[in-house]
Amino acid sequence: MRTRLFLTGGLILLLFACKKTEEGPARINLRQQASRILITATDSASGTEVTEQTFRYFYNDSLERYDSIIANGSSFVFDYSLLNSAQIIRINYSDGLTPYSEIRLNGALSALQSLTEIYPADTTQNTRYTFSYNSDSRISGLQAAGSSILYQKSLDYKDDSLFIRTQRSGTACSTTDTLINTARSYLNAQLPYLLFADIRNTCSGFGNALLGALSSSNYSYKLPLKVVNGPITKDYRYVFDSERRISQVYITIRNSTTPAVVTILRMDISY
Repeated sequence: MRTRLFLTGGLILLLFACKKTEEGPARINLRQQASRILITATDSASGTEVTEQTFRYFYNDSLERYDSIIANGSSFVFDYSLLNSAQIIRINYSDGLTPYSEIRLNGALSALQSLTEIYPADTTQNTRYTFSYNSDSRISGLQAAGSSILYQKSLDYKDDSLFIRTQRSGTACSTTDTLINTARSYLNAQLPYLLFADIRNTCSGFGNALLGALSSSNYSYKLPLKVVNGPITKDYRYVFDSERRISQVYITIRNSTTPAVVTILRMDISY
């Protein structure tokens, strides 16, 4: 089986000439890149369904890279002119005088190193989101910092569990999610793991819509099964298409202090 690695579009893409699943037949050249991820929420108290997040991916099949991503209404257009020389992808770049963003890649780990929002006219507004990894390219931390640290996340892996600790600076908000993984099922590496694992964090969102859309490394994480944080639980249920790709995820959120109210998040994934 032959594997080719591409650092493209801020996503670490593994393109397989022949990719096998955990069990069953090989999948030959099956498209793994999502074209859309839609997240809706239904509250049992109101019964109303609302759209929470939408990601649209525009993938260039001939160049094997993303041209752009629309994340929650914001458009991010990729410029690859510095990819080969500096492992940098610029986003919404025009003349260097107007605001743009910059992705830096870690070639040694085949991973996303940082995403920086750049304001050339006033660099004090710059914000950098920096990833750290353990030895097998799993995310171990994420820090957001401008002129000071905005928030920090640490991820600690223990057997089939994951502890995500979040601290937002300047507030008393600090929280720990205990995530229990499935035993054998794995997330396609082209899908954004943090969007699955850290959805509806009580202390901090990502701060940049693109972070929720991007995969960060080529590591295939086990699928989240349950998240526990004090009285709050999140239970995951997965639906697969005929090619055994994830097509829907149902996340049922309960709070034991208000047992009558249940929120169901539904994630629809198109390829």
